[in-house]
Amino acid sequence: KKVFDVTTIRVGNQYKAYYENDVLKYFVYKKDKISDILFDCTTLKTYELKKEVTKVEKYVDVTIKSSLWADMVKAGASPEVIMKLSEIYAWTVDFFGLQKNDRFRVLYTEKVSGEESFGLEAIKYAIFSRRGKDIGMVMFKSKGQANVWWTDKGESMRKAFLKAPLKFTRISSGFTYARKHPVTGKIRPHTAVDYAAPMGTPVMTIGDGVVLSCKYEGAGGNTIRIKHNSTYTTAYLHLSKYAKGLKAGDRVRQGEVIGYV
Repeated sequence: KKVFDVTTIRVGNQYKAYYENDVLKYFVYKKDKISDILFDCTTLKTYELKKEVTKVEKYVDVTIKSSLWADMVKAGASPEVIMKLSEIYAWTVDFFGLQKNDRFRVLYTEKVSGEESFGLEAIKYAIFSRRGKDIGMVMFKSKGQANVWWTDKGESMRKAFLKAPLKFTRISSGFTYARKHPVTGKIRPHTAVDYAAPMGTPVMTIGDGVVLSCKYEGAGGNTIRIKHNSTYTTAYLHLSKYAKGLKAGDRVRQGEVIGYV
């Protein structure tokens, strides 16, 4: 039990059995990418075998030509880097509105063993550039502080509101006062942003606040309204369901899941 709890064996993980003269000598279970568990059936002892993993510093400089995802991967960066960037810049860059010629320069560390990568360790520094304007970010951990990411001017990257209420997907309809309705064909204002994402995708509140209502609202479908302060209230429409237990009067925190696409 001190080495490995057999109740944590997972369906789909690989194992190997080593025999000599039809007698089982060793059983090796692949715990994860880094660790194997060796059961010595002759001595009934168990060992955890870990690969030697090192942290390698990498740098990528990408100017968007087709999409951030495609261009980053083409440049050799892991998709994990893209998702982490969208998390770090969630308060300052709208990843749904990235444009051609927007640029990301990223310095990060990756865990590797030989030729194999074991994922992103951390993004240490990044610069987002658009039309000559740079937004720099540096990672700095300080004891007792929850925030890890800062601008290159020493200001927190965290702001009052997130730029988007769900993870990086795509926009199907933007904010406009002259939108052709997809059903009626009439020109009508569309004073909202529609995000296209698979059903069940978690939807987050973009800021701290109190739930004003959590109910079905006709054309808006299942809707949640959150009051953030005396000036701002946000609404989240067309939800498939609400977060479990969520009700009017509840206080919610920025980034908390409140419902699902």
